[in-house]
Amino acid sequence: MKITTRYFLASFCTIVSAISSLFAQPATITVKANNELLKNLQCYWVEDNFEFVNYTPLEKDTAARNRNSYTIPFDKGMEFRYVTLQVKDDNNSNKLALYDYLICPGDEITISDNGTEGLLFRGKGAEKFDLQYNLSKIENTVFLLNKPVEHTLSSPKQKRLPPVLYDKLSSLLQYNYAKRDSQLLILDGYKAVLDSPLYSLIKLNIIGRTEQTLLKHLFMEFYRLSHKYPELKMNKLQLLESYMERDTRLNGVSDRNALYANELQLYFVERMKFQNWLEYVFTKEWEGKAINKAFMDRVLYRHFYRNYSKIDSVQRQEIVNQITGPKYKKAVQNFLKNIAYGAEIPNFTLQDTLGNIVHFADFAGKTIVLDFWYTGCGNCRILNDNMKPIKETLKSRKDLIFVNVSIDPDFENWKKSVRTGAYTDTSDVSLYTMGKKSSHPLVKFFNVMSYPRQVIIDREMRIVETHVPRVGTEENNKAFLDLIARLDD
Repeated sequence: MKITTRYFLASFCTIVSAISSLFAQPATITVKANNELLKNLQCYWVEDNFEFVNYTPLEKDTAARNRNSYTIPFDKGMEFRYVTLQVKDDNNSNKLALYDYLICPGDEITISDNGTEGLLFRGKGAEKFDLQYNLSKIENTVFLLNKPVEHTLSSPKQKRLPPVLYDKLSSLLQYNYAKRDSQLLILDGYKAVLDSPLYSLIKLNIIGRTEQTLLKHLFMEFYRLSHKYPELKMNKLQLLESYMERDTRLNGVSDRNALYANELQLYFVERMKFQNWLEYVFTKEWEGKAINKAFMDRVLYRHFYRNYSKIDSVQRQEIVNQITGPKYKKAVQNFLKNIAYGAEIPNFTLQDTLGNIVHFADFAGKTIVLDFWYTGCGNCRILNDNMKPIKETLKSRKDLIFVNVSIDPDFENWKKSVRTGAYTDTSDVSLYTMGKKSSHPLVKFFNVMSYPRQVIIDREMRIVETHVPRVGTEENNKAFLDLIARLDD
């Protein structure tokens, strides 16, 4: 008996040891604040940096909470996570307190509120939060530090551009790069207390976030100016060539930390979004630069998942062809197979406004226009308004139903939104994801990442279209109605 007990204990210890070896020491965040809003914090991280073998981007995991403390687990070998602290107010709207802050295994950070001075951070690893908090202050203000910046701005050559474009590009460069370099000065002040990879990672994120903003603003400003002065459209390539002369500070983009630099990846995703507008500059700007394939695979993968509902099948296949990593390629191919024309919809479970359980199979025999939305989504309200004349045109179609699925976190507040008619029509079938929000299997099945999002399903519960024309223009209204009409053929 003693031998058996010893054997059992030894085996048990071995198993525990083996399981423990799979995980690193967790980190904790403790909130000590008088501010009532901060007492309602929730902490989560998003698996968009592919630390795990799970290749589903933007998969939220909520940290375990014990009173006012949160525990963030780490797998063995993981060096950091990006965590977000979000506040819920009385109106059930979410406000970000801290967004994508780097935290490491073993960190024990205490957050307190110091009134007008903002948040204070103490404990092991607190210097990282303090740094990122100071960086965010610059990011969220129009005022810059009264300190000289090390970077000398290289202005575009004026002779290439009309004065109005030259002035606009110069001002965008000066403002965004002064803000960036102010952040880099703050980062350098923490260099002694950060290990080299973490320093490099934060630096790449600062640069990536700056380049995202710069590109978006350049596009919007050119669009605005070229509509005011149509002759400027002829100068777009000169503008882009001058834009290429900027000092991005991305010489080290091949650094291994680029694989985990969330904002840097998002900059390259943003470039892909503007690929047509950038024309040949899209390729030329990085031609011959040492951007490794692993980094670009992640960019292509994220671009695909963020935008696949907005791009056609040819563009989707082009992205698949460009991905070199077998795991990413297989994940994308499997996803396309699941949502391809004719793919069968699983029998998902949802909830109606009375709290009854609804099975998706209950709609078999009807053509379904499926619409994903949430309370507070401005574009969802616009789509609802634009759909009203469409529904009026189709009201004689008894085999057609409009099913709205909300990812609202609170059941009662969702019902209030339904009753207002701001997001749904009284003739619609309104369903709730049972508090699972974007983690509900139906939402994950279609990988809904932007709202509103529409999908059309036929009477046999098979996918007809995931690239539904967004009604609201004469052209798209006709395309939508033609799509519905073809289902009778």
